[in-house]
Parts: sequence; C-alpha cells; structure tokens
Amino acid sequence: MAGMDLKSDQTETERLEEVFMKISLFNAISSDDPDRVDRILTSGTNPNSVYHLHNPLCVAVQENLHEIVDVLLKHNCDVNQSDLSDPMWCRPALHLACSSGFYELVQKLIKHGADINLCDQDNRTPLHWAATYGHNSVAKLLIRNGASVNIAQQDGFTPLHSAACLGLADVCSFLIQNGADVNIKDKDGWTAMLASSCYGHFNIVCLLISYGSDINVRNKDLDSAIHVTIDCGHTEIANMLIENNIKLDFVNKKNFTPLHIAVNRNNISMAKKLIELGVDVNIKQEGGHSPLYLAALVKFEEKMVRLLLMCGAQLMQEEFLVLQDPPEAMLQKSGFKEMLTMLRSQITSPSALYASCCYSVRKTLGKNYSEKVKHLPIPVTTKQDIAMDYLNYEDFGYGRIKSQQ
Repeated sequence: MAGMDLKSDQTETERLEEVFMKISLFNAISSDDPDRVDRILTSGTNPNSVYHLHNPLCVAVQENLHEIVDVLLKHNCDVNQSDLSDPMWCRPALHLACSSGFYELVQKLIKHGADINLCDQDNRTPLHWAATYGHNSVAKLLIRNGASVNIAQQDGFTPLHSAACLGLADVCSFLIQNGADVNIKDKDGWTAMLASSCYGHFNIVCLLISYGSDINVRNKDLDSAIHVTIDCGHTEIANMLIENNIKLDFVNKKNFTPLHIAVNRNNISMAKKLIELGVDVNIKQEGGHSPLYLAALVKFEEKMVRLLLMCGAQLMQEEFLVLQDPPEAMLQKSGFKEMLTMLRSQITSPSALYASCCYSVRKTLGKNYSEKVKHLPIPVTTKQDIAMDYLNYEDFGYGRIKSQQ
C-alpha cells in the first residue's frame, strides 16, 4: 500500500509540474520572452500544450510575436493545430495570420508546412479570411502558393462572395484573374453579382459585369439583381443594370416584378423609368396582385396610384373595385374607404378612359412605340400622351389631360 501511495504521489507531482510548466510557457509567450520559451520547450514541455483551450502557436500568431513563432517552429510545433478558444471558428494559426494581414507570419507558416487549404469550423480557408478583411497582398501570397479560390464555406460563400459583399474591388479583381468563378452560387442561390448589388457596391457590380458575370442570374427566391437593387434603394446600380440590358419581366416567389418592388417601395422615379422602358403597368401573375393594387391598398400612395392610372392601369381588372361588397378585412384598413371612393370615381372618368386608350395603342405598337407613334395620323398632343411624355411633368400631366376631356 505504501508503494502505491508513493507512486500516486509521484504521478500527482508530475502532473502538477506539467501544469506549472504549461502555465510558465504561456506566461513567457505573453511576456514576449523567446529565450524563456526556448528553455521551457528544451526542458521537455510540449510545444502543442493546450491551456484554457489556447495553444502556443495560435497565441503567438495572434499577438504577432515573430521571435516566439520562430522558437515554436524550431521545436516542431503543429502548424495546423486549431485554436479551440473560439468554438465558432476553431481557426489554425495560418487562418489567424491571414485575418490580421500578418504577411511575414503567413510566409513563415507556409514555409513550415501549414496547410494552405485547411478549413476551419465554418469551412473557411485562409483565403476566405484574407479576402474578408481586404488583405490583398496576403491573398496574392496564398494564391501563389496554391490556395484554391473556389472553396466554399458552409453557407456556400467563396472568397469572392466575401470580397464582393465588402466592396473590396482589388481583392475581387485579383481573385477573378486567378480563377474565381464569378457565377458560383451559395446555398441560397446568391452569386457575387447579387451580393454586391444588395450591398450597393457599384464598382464591384461593374467589375463583375466586365468579367462576364451573369447579369440575369436569380437566387432561390427568384430575385434577380434588379429586384435586389430596387428593393434596397440602390438606384444608381439599378440604372446601370438597365443600361446593360437586364431583364425587367422576371417574377420572384412573391409574384413581384421589378415594377411591383418599385411600387412597394414607393420609388416614383424607378416606377416611371420601368414603365417608360415598356414594362406592362398591368402585369400580374396568377395568385398575385397588380402594381395598382399594391399602390392603392397596401401602400395607400396617391401619387403612385395617379402615375399608374395615367399609364393605363386597368381599373376594371381589379376585383376589389368590381366587388360591390369588399371583404370586411379590407374595409377595416385605414384609408381604404377613401382610396376606394377615389378609384371608383375614376372608372368612368374621361381621363381614365383616355389613359386606357393610350395604353391599348402602346400595347398594339409594341417595342419602340415612342418612335412608331410619330407616324400615326393623330394630333401631336395625343402622340405625346401615347408616348407618355407627361412622365416628365411633376403631376404626370394629370391636370392637362383631365382638362382636355
């Protein structure tokens, strides 16, 4: 029994000594004392010791302690050991160095065998982290040493997605030049084009277009870049996409076209632009609502309603107007009765009938109606109304047309 107790005491003593040396190692690292770190490791302390979920190399890299890193590498520490103190990421030293932009440390770790495509807990590579924080020189170094540019993290984001979201044009350009797929989608169907459109990065959208990004790509919600930019209020990008011939008739899962979104956001100028470009003011999908319905009964925006009416919105197609007894839920909406009264008064008004006739002529003329109408044997003012020249007026010419009837 006495022998067993002695052995147990020795084991406990050894354990306490090991803990003491481990604490001493981390204290020496925190004090940036490479000589002391070297002595402790030479005495036999494990260079991969874990203390409170931290490991020596990751601590030294996070603090940018070059001499300490040199000592640890000399003692053959595991360069791919993960930092367990942050369970969300569990990043190895190379990931940490890349996220901080420590170029020389990145060089050193790669030279000593760090896995350049190793993924952390979220499946992010060192290149993801360099791209996310805009460390272009580090990203270039990684790619020169064989980093894969198209590895996706758990949600499907690639380094290009990350750089595009953050508006990092130099990083995006370098990634694309080194093989990044501009049309790769994440798990929700978002490409770098959609992401940069959402975040309002005009220069990134232009860059992606110049590299052949699909301008009409859609995500799982069937939103295209024009849906996203109008919804987020990025008018400059929306106009640029239109100039690049993005499709304007796509319908998303909410049965919304770009015009619906412009109406829903009460974006008068964008709604005008879309209508001028030939988007059907009465466009409506099965089970969905017309732009007029949104303007009148969801947003109660009289100016938007007036715009749609002047452009030929068909009142008789709206069930809520035709019904003599609207659903009780509608009647309870604040402003509904007033809007209903106004719209019903327009059903047989000369101005609404005139606008409807102009709409029918535009539909018949088809594309380039504004040029074709010039050759019709009708009064100049009527040609102007068919061509919707009144959209240039503050009140959309409503007063002039109404007074003519």
